[in-house]
Amino acid sequence: MMAPLAPRKAALTLYGLTFDGSNEDLLERLGPHTTGKGCVYVKRVGDLDRVVLTEMIDRAWRENHQPG
Repeated sequence: MMAPLAPRKAALTLYGLTFDGSNEDLLERLGPHTTGKGCVYVKRVGDLDRVVLTEMIDRAWRENHQPG
């Protein structure tokens, strides 16, 4: 599992998980979060559904890292 992230004072930022409205079905089940353009902000990773987060990262990887 791989997702670019940045620890910020206000929240942990996970990049590349919500481009073009993707993962809307999973966001509903993720846990406490907010979204930005292409990213998800969370205060505590432990509050998230780990299975849902893993699926979001897997989807993002498959959609954005296809062999050329």
